Amino acid sequence: MQKMSPKKIKVLWFSNTPANGAEFLGLAKPGSGTWLRTLDVALQERVDLNVAFYNNCEINFKYGATHYWGIPRYKSKLQKFFGKIGERFFDKVLDEDHLYLYLDIIKKVKPDIIHVHGSENPFGSIIGKTTSPVVVSIQGLICAVLNAHNQGLGERYLKVRNFKLDSIKNTLFPTNFNNAMLKFKGMAKVERKNLKNCRYVIGRTDWDHRMTRLLAPESKYFHNDEIMREEFYLSQWFPPMHDGRRIYIHSTADNVYYKGLETIIDAINHLKNYNVKCTWRIAGVKADDLIVRILKKRSGHRFPSDSLVFMGMVPAKQLIQSMLAADCYVNSSNIENGSNALCEAMLLGMPCIATHAGGVGTLIAHGRNGYLVQPGDSYSVASCIIDVFKNTSISKSLGEVARSEALNRHNPEVIVNDLIAIYRLIINGRP
Repeated sequence: MQKMSPKKIKVLWFSNTPANGAEFLGLAKPGSGTWLRTLDVALQERVDLNVAFYNNCEINFKYGATHYWGIPRYKSKLQKFFGKIGERFFDKVLDEDHLYLYLDIIKKVKPDIIHVHGSENPFGSIIGKTTSPVVVSIQGLICAVLNAHNQGLGERYLKVRNFKLDSIKNTLFPTNFNNAMLKFKGMAKVERKNLKNCRYVIGRTDWDHRMTRLLAPESKYFHNDEIMREEFYLSQWFPPMHDGRRIYIHSTADNVYYKGLETIIDAINHLKNYNVKCTWRIAGVKADDLIVRILKKRSGHRFPSDSLVFMGMVPAKQLIQSMLAADCYVNSSNIENGSNALCEAMLLGMPCIATHAGGVGTLIAHGRNGYLVQPGDSYSVASCIIDVFKNTSISKSLGEVARSEALNRHNPEVIVNDLIAIYRLIINGRP
């Protein structure tokens, strides 16, 4: 008698991005939400996958085998106007504002399980409001980001504004990081409320496991790693061939206050003091971003313009070219969970130097597959850079071990199988 395959689980994701639906909508930006798009593609043939996300208007469509549900943030132009005013000037944070829309999608989909990607978004308000089991994936934790937000630069530069003439909005209402921090306070409040009642969480580092024991004490914790972009599995770093007179370094960051870019600036100046020339390429940050304006204000004439290349958001192919041409990768964050950018560098087999912040210690074991330094320790960053540059055997060894471990950690088949197993355990009430 032929054995029947188990019925497909009906899964509903709530996500900050439309996952692979971004490709259909023409919203796919380089470096944005890429790991979720990859997981969507890998998972959609194995489960009946639905993805709910915020969109400019109500929309639902099917792309590949996944069904996508766009949630309108505003119902009318008037609501949009006042909503934008509230968010910009009164630091309004969504909580249960659109709960009725989430519940309406749940009613239409009738999922076996609901998976909320990120503890910081308002989707967690469905916890306790639906009969379907809800599991929350920990990405970053706003509570922790808020705690470390001013660690590197202090409060001095929070109100520095970035005047841009590229649009009326940016000209009349220039941004600053003080507004971002105030919004984080509201998001942290929502996060704590939702996690307190959460029964199931998925994480990937020792740090987010410890954090959820505090923030979600009644929850069951599951470990599940993330699938990286395909291109990073297929390429491999080798010590680059150049004249040895200049060190080439790569970092990937964001235009935010807490990524430790001030540590990079200080490390460059330490290298200069010892007559070491370097070119430091930073992806994810543009030369006219607010964080760069702040770094220039902080450093004055010591801002090393001649050593920095701000690449902005770039596609995977261009990003990999920059990384393969570098002598090492540096992660300078003051707070982090499991940095996907660092994971991609390890997949390539690069020698990596990272700050021991948040969950990074789960990825890097000092001296085995990379170097760990304390957040803000620019002297150690500079010293480690010289070490891997001058010792090819060390840099190759660190990179080879990093790649081997990363290939195991980010094995797509294992990750998908583990995630489906987690779904089944929760659905069957046997965690």
